[in-house]
Amino acid sequence: MKKFVFLFALLIILGTESYGQAKGNINYQEIARQNQISFGPGRGQTSFTPTTQAYFINDSTMQIGARILMNRTAEEYVAILSITQAGETAKICNERIESRIRGFMQSLNKIGFREQDIYVDFISQVPTFEFEITKKVFSKSANEVPTGFELKKNVHLYFKDIKTLDQVMVLAAQQEIYDLVKVDYYLSEPEMNSVYDSLRATARRVIEKKLTTFQALNFDAAPEQFVYQTFSEQLSSVYPVERYSSYSAFSTSSVQKDIKVSSKIKKTPTYFYDKVPYNNYDAVVNPRILEPAIQFSYVMEVRYSLKKK
Repeated sequence: MKKFVFLFALLIILGTESYGQAKGNINYQEIARQNQISFGPGRGQTSFTPTTQAYFINDSTMQIGARILMNRTAEEYVAILSITQAGETAKICNERIESRIRGFMQSLNKIGFREQDIYVDFISQVPTFEFEITKKVFSKSANEVPTGFELKKNVHLYFKDIKTLDQVMVLAAQQEIYDLVKVDYYLSEPEMNSVYDSLRATARRVIEKKLTTFQALNFDAAPEQFVYQTFSEQLSSVYPVERYSSYSAFSTSSVQKDIKVSSKIKKTPTYFYDKVPYNNYDAVVNPRILEPAIQFSYVMEVRYSLKKK
């Protein structure tokens, strides 16, 4: 009997450990879990309670809806890199930054970028100042004096393979360009139309399946029971740049209250792609995501009104 109890307890412990290894570091800190990570509905909850939906608005009107989510990998990308140049005069700033951009563009041409794939956007040119300390016999004074100019420009790059970005950043570093502002994701017009058609078709199938289920429960949803049918739809999209969250995976021991902390080590946060959760959707098209994708959310609602007798 003692061996059985010991074996049972061991299995419980092993099962708990196996589950913990699959969670990852995202839940390592309570602060990260509560304050730093932006979850969608239902994420991070310790328990799950199914929600109920009332289909009858009143005694003569019924409304059935379908919520669909679709994940689509982008076909085209535009990356924006920022370049900053400082100099004693505006002319020197412009000459230096143009030399860096020219060298960068020549490197891009060698890996297949065309002239129409590159656009240079002028951002700003502002004077810079610093404080000059003047020492006197019994005091010091600080006066602000001009030191030169600071010029900013952005380089926009169009490409179709996301792996190209790795090569771009290596070439950019050779010209001391390190600031990747953002990457925009795009679909072609035919692909966008295909997305809309697929979302509508999926939503219609979900609603038809719900009606079939109601008929199996002896609810008569035949057309002769209704005087008219109306419907509404709503479409929205979320792009990968909007779905990156952060957390800090570290543990710090506590100290006594009478000990003063003189310095702290800087902890670098971890950023990750956090897709829109699937909790509140009737169907998800292309549910498995490996590469960050554009997520389209579609809602269709059909309202049925019973005929007056």
